Amino acid sequence: MLLWPNSIVSRFNLVQLNYTQRGLRTGWAHLINASSLF
Repeated sequence: MLLWPNSIVSRFNLVQLNYTQRGLRTGWAHLINASSLF
């Protein structure tokens, strides 16, 4: 039973890491697009 909360936390951390990486990637893309406009 102790492994159950740990798996949930690790899965949540993986999802959070995925979202932060995707957010950073889209943020850089927006910055590059904005800089190419000027």
